[in-house]
Amino acid sequence: LQHSAYRSLDKVQRPRLHEATARALEAIYAAEGEHFLAPAPQLARHFEAAGMPLDAARYHLEAGRWAARLVAYDEAIAHLEHGLALLDGVPASRERLRLELRLYMAMGTPAMLQRGWQAPAYKRALERLSELTQHPDLRDDSQRLTALSVLALSAGWSADPERSGRVGEQLLDLALSRDSGQAQEDDRQTLMLGHWALGLSHWLLGQPIPARDHLDRAVGLYDPEANRALGGLVVADPGVMARTMLGAVQWQMGYPDQARASLRQAVVQAQALEQPSSLAFAHFMAVMITSAVGHEVTTALSHCQDLQQHGETSLVYNVWLALLAALAQAPTKDSGPGGAQAMTQAVEALSTWQAAGSGAGYAGLLLLEAELFARAGQAEKGLEAIDQAQEWIERTGVRPTEPEAWRMRGELLLLAARDAQDLTGELHLASTDEAEACFHQALALAREQGARWWELASAASLARLWQSRGRPDEARELLAGIYSWFTEGFDTLDLVEAKALLAELGECCRPTS
Repeated sequence: LQHSAYRSLDKVQRPRLHEATARALEAIYAAEGEHFLAPAPQLARHFEAAGMPLDAARYHLEAGRWAARLVAYDEAIAHLEHGLALLDGVPASRERLRLELRLYMAMGTPAMLQRGWQAPAYKRALERLSELTQHPDLRDDSQRLTALSVLALSAGWSADPERSGRVGEQLLDLALSRDSGQAQEDDRQTLMLGHWALGLSHWLLGQPIPARDHLDRAVGLYDPEANRALGGLVVADPGVMARTMLGAVQWQMGYPDQARASLRQAVVQAQALEQPSSLAFAHFMAVMITSAVGHEVTTALSHCQDLQQHGETSLVYNVWLALLAALAQAPTKDSGPGGAQAMTQAVEALSTWQAAGSGAGYAGLLLLEAELFARAGQAEKGLEAIDQAQEWIERTGVRPTEPEAWRMRGELLLLAARDAQDLTGELHLASTDEAEACFHQALALAREQGARWWELASAASLARLWQSRGRPDEARELLAGIYSWFTEGFDTLDLVEAKALLAELGECCRPTS
C-alpha cells in the first residue's frame, strides 16, 4: 500500500512531501544532541529526493562522520563520496565551497585507514584539502582550523613529517596572531593543536626531546569539550593521540613506566569520551609501542584483544594484528609447519601494507618482520627486510626507529656468520666486523637522538659481541654506563636482559683463586 501510494504521487507532490518529511524529522530529533546524527542517512535520502542537493550532501557528511566514529569506515566512505557527487551539479557559491571543505576533511581518515595511502580517495582528499585551506573565500571560515589539524595528522601518518611540522607552525601562528577580541578558548584550542602537530612531526623526525616538550604542552592545553568538533574527522580525539604519542616518546627516551602510564591514561580518556574510534586508536598505538619499542609481545597481544572487540577495524590496524599474532607463535628453525604458517602470515601482512602504500609505521613493521626471520634462523630474509626499512627511512625522513634498524642489521649479520660457521667450521670475521660497525652506528644515532632505550639495546648487542671476542672489561664498562642511568622500568625485558648480561660479565671478569 505504501509503495502504491508513493507511485501515485506526481513529480511536484513527491519532492514536496520528501522535504516536509525531512523537516519533520529534523524537528523530532533536534533535541537529541549529537545522537541526532543517527538518522542522518534518512534525512540525506529525503533531501536528495526533494531535489535539495546541498542539504542532502550535508546529511551525508554527518552520516559519514557518525560512521567513522563507530569505526565503520566503508560506510563512512560511501556516504562522503555520495555527498561529494551531489555537489558536482551545484553552482559555485560560498556555501558549496564550505560544504566541500567539510566533506574532504571527513574523507581523509576513513580512506587512509581502510584503503591505504595510495588509495585515490585518500590522495584526492589530501590534495583538495590543501587547496581549500588556502582558498581566499575560506580564509575566515570557522572550520579552517579543523582542516589544518586534519592535514597535520594526515601528513604525519602519510610519512611526511615536514609537512606536518609546517601545518603545526601555521596553527601556532594562527593562535598568536589573533586579535584581542577573539575568544581565549579558541586560542587555547589552536595552541593545543599546533603543539600536537609539532610533537608528531618531531617524533617522526627522530627528535624525541622537542617532541616531548610539544606533546606535554598539548596535553596540558587539552579540553575534551573543545575537541568534540573533531569527532569523526581525525583518527582519534587529539588529546588521546597526544597522550599515546607522548607514551612512545617517553619509552624511547628511557622512561617505560611513564610511557605505560600515558598509554593507560589514553585508554581511560578514550573510554570516557565514548568514541569507539578513539578507543581503537589508543589500543592500536599501545600495540605498536609495546611491541616495536618495548619488545613486550604479551602486553601488545592484550591490547590486540581489546582492539579486536571492535570487530572489523581497518586495513592499517589489521596488518599489525596479523604480524603480532605471527610473532606470538615465535617460529624457530625447528618449529615445523606452525612456524612456516606464522612466517607466511607475516609476509602476507607486509604485502597488504605495501599494496596500500607506506604510512608512518612501515619501518616498525619491517623491524618486527626482521625479528621473525631472525627467530626462524633466516638471516638473509631478515636482512632484506632491514634493507627495505633503511631505504624507506632515508626516503621519507621518518627516523624514530633508525637506531634499532642498524642494531637489527648487526644481529642478523652475526646470525648469518654463525650459520656459515656451522657449514664451514670457520667464523667469517668480515661479517662480525661489519656487525660491530652496525652496533656502533646504532649507538651513535641513539645518542644523537637522545633515545636512551635504543642506546641500551645497542650497547647490549655490542657488549655481547665484545664478550664473545674476549673483551669483557670493555663490554661491562659500556653496558654498565647506560644501565646505571635508568631509574625505572626494571621489569621490562630489555633491562632484565641487560642486568643478566652484566652479571655474566662480572662473573667472567673475576680473577680465579
